[in-house]
Order: sequence, then structure tokens, then C-alpha cells
Amino acid sequence: MLPPTRLYRHDELQIWRPYGVDVDEKGWLWEGCGADLAAHHLGSGEMRTVNLPEMDNTPAYQVFCWHGKLVITLGEKPFYVVYDPAAHDARRVPIPGPRPIVWYGTKTPGDKVMLFDRANSHALMLDAPDAQPRIVHCRYEGDFAAGAVDADGLVNIFLPDPPRLLRFDPLSETFVSIVDVPGPEAGLSGRVDVDGVLYCADSAGGRLLPFERATGRWLDPIPTPDYGKVYGFIGGGFGCGGKCYYCLSTYAHRSRLDTKTGKLISPPPGAKLTVDGREPRFLDRFLVFDPRDKSFDYLIAPPQPDGVPLLCYSWTDGFRFAITGHIQPFDETKQAGTGPGAWIVLESTER
Repeated sequence: MLPPTRLYRHDELQIWRPYGVDVDEKGWLWEGCGADLAAHHLGSGEMRTVNLPEMDNTPAYQVFCWHGKLVITLGEKPFYVVYDPAAHDARRVPIPGPRPIVWYGTKTPGDKVMLFDRANSHALMLDAPDAQPRIVHCRYEGDFAAGAVDADGLVNIFLPDPPRLLRFDPLSETFVSIVDVPGPEAGLSGRVDVDGVLYCADSAGGRLLPFERATGRWLDPIPTPDYGKVYGFIGGGFGCGGKCYYCLSTYAHRSRLDTKTGKLISPPPGAKLTVDGREPRFLDRFLVFDPRDKSFDYLIAPPQPDGVPLLCYSWTDGFRFAITGHIQPFDETKQAGTGPGAWIVLESTER
């Protein structure tokens, strides 16, 4: 049984795609929607937008709500922005290091925020929203794209080429271990911890790779249904109610960054870009895995009269969740076309 949900549409905000989200202490979900910030109040559905010149007309890759302020990452910009919604005050904070590329980060135990510099193979630790970031160097090189904290308090970071799982202790600020990932083509994306097992999505491999934390051992891969037909890419994930939820896309390749150029690595010449031969897009559903009986299901957004609801980024407190996205307008064949569409938030309605 999947939890009941409600879809909120914000037609007054037309966007191409949303980005990483967080929820503040007053229940406002904040997200970068194009070059603006948008806020949706959980439960009431109230919406507001904010334009910050300090963002330099750049998409906000991820927003962190922290001590009454927002920390906003901006991709290839050499700074991030700290915004105080109560005072409507924003300022830029320079990022140390050469030509940084910061997409994502994570909140950590010890009440800190950890950002990942994809260009320089190191992390940035923030002690407070207005504190200067500190570089934490790592002896392992690779594309530091993202990371998440699991139940033992360590941050799991995936490094490609070759695929490895790097584990970081945010309290001592040390990289404590690195584990080879099975298969030279594996690319970990969503990672969800349930009962001591980290269920890692192999992004373009159509399977989950379970990692047993206590033994440091990889368990048998779990094939996922409809891979190569409905979706070709499994993205970010979250855990709620003992289940694992994963974002899906029609893209059919790993997502990797060339750290020398700062550009995404293109698929090989002649390779099929997506599972359906059309432009890459998120899907109207999340893949749901129940580790208790090893079963799969889909959490599907309700159909809309004017387009396809695409579900992208997510937030959870472990008891409830919210998934953001937008309505992709229909083309002449009643399939997902191109162009911007209404911002949407799919909320679970039971705690």
C-alpha cells in the first residue's frame, strides 16, 4: 500500500524544470525554478516567488533551509547565495578553490552543511549560513557530484571512473573508507538506507545494488522492472515508511562530468539518447521498492488535462514527503511535448 497523496498545481508559475529542495521550520518548501526561487507551503498549498539579483539570473541547483536562512548553490558560479527571507536580504559568498562547480550538498550531523565541488575533488564545510566555507581535501580524485547521510551518520559519496563509494565522517571531517562498486560501468545515484542496508540505484544499469554497512559487503543486485522500456535512468532517491523511492528519466546513459572542462560527458556517437527516441525527460512516476518483500511499485502523479506531470526532486522528514516537478504540455499527439509548464508539488497526506 502506497501512502495517499495530493497534487498541487501552481499555474501562475510556468517553469522548464525545478531543482533541489528543502523545507524550512515554518513548513515552506523552497526550490529553484528557473532563475527565481519559489516557495510552496506544505498542507495549505500557498505559493510565493522571489527574484534575487544576487543569483545573477542563474538556476538554483539546490536550496538548504538552515537557521532561518537559505543557502543556494548556483552550479558553475564561483559563489553561492545566502538569503534571509524575513529580512529579504541576500549576499554572495565566494567559494574557495579554482573554478569551482557546486551543484549539490547535504546537511550533516553536527548541524553543518557539506557542499560538493565537482571540479576539484573536495568538499566544502559550512559551520553556519554566514560562515566562510572551509575546504576538506580528499586524496581520491573524481566527480564529487553529490552525497547523502545514512543512518550511521556517515556521508556516502559516489565517485565514477572507476566506480567507488566514498564514506565521510562529518563530525571528525575525515574520509574514513572507500569501497569498490561492482561492475566497471556502474553509476550510483539514489541511495536509501533501510535497516542497515544501503539500496543504491545503478543509474543507467536498471538495478539496485545493496550495500550492507556492517560488513562492508555488496549483496546480490536487484533488477528493476520496466528498465529500457519505460525508463533508462534511475535518479535521486529518498526513504519513507520503510520504502525506497527513486526518480526516473527516459535518459539512457550515466550522468558524469568532465572535471577538466566542467561539461557533462556526452553519450558515444550513434548511441540512442533515450529509451523512446524523444527528448530526455523525467517521468510522471517514482519507482518504489519495498525491501521487506523485495517488491516494486510506482507512485504515479494524477493525470492532467493539458500535459504530463513530470516528477523530479524530493524532500522527506521520514514520515511525510513532497515531490516537485512541472506539467510538460502535450504536443499534437497528446504526448509530452516541449516548453514550460505549471510548477507542481505532490505531497503525501498521512504521517
